[in-house]
Parts: sequence; structure tokens; C-alpha cells
Amino acid sequence: MKTYFVDTNYFLRLLLKEDEKQFDQVYSLFQQAIKNEVKLCTSIVVLFEIYWVLSSFYKQNKPQVCQYLEKILAMSYIEIEKRETFTYALSIYKKNALI
Repeated sequence: MKTYFVDTNYFLRLLLKEDEKQFDQVYSLFQQAIKNEVKLCTSIVVLFEIYWVLSSFYKQNKPQVCQYLEKILAMSYIEIEKRETFTYALSIYKKNALI
């Protein structure tokens, strides 16, 4: 089975749907993973990049960014490095009103 590393741009294309053609390509790849036809993996660095891009470039607020990150973490068909640790850190971040 082929394994693909999913970088920041793949997640952004899927979540933001800014470009229909790119969205369709990413959606198709993710559907293949759901059907167990390919294996997808990513790193914690990608999650931090997604946070940075959404908050700085796209000017998303904290609740919006958290919602996107939670959606990614819920994608059980993607192997995410340190998923449990990041999920726990995100829950703390959501509760902290100062950040």
C-alpha cells in the first residue's frame, strides 16, 4: 500500500475549499485513505504550521482555528505523530483566555 505524507497545503485545501480543483484532488486522496486504499500520515510540525497559517495569513480567530485543528485530529484514517499529546495541548489552549 502506498503511503503519502500530508503537508499543510493538503489540509488547508480540504478545510478552506478555496480552489475547487485542488479541493477535489485532496478530497479524492482522503477518500482513498478512508477506503484503506492508501495510507496517509503527517507530523506535529504540520499541525503547528496549520495553526500559524490560519491565524496569521487567514486571520482566523482562536475558536475557528481550534475547530479546524479538532477536525484534523478527528481524522482517524490519518496517522498523526503525537496525536494524543497535541489533542491534550489543544484542549488546554482552548480553555486559556489569555492566548
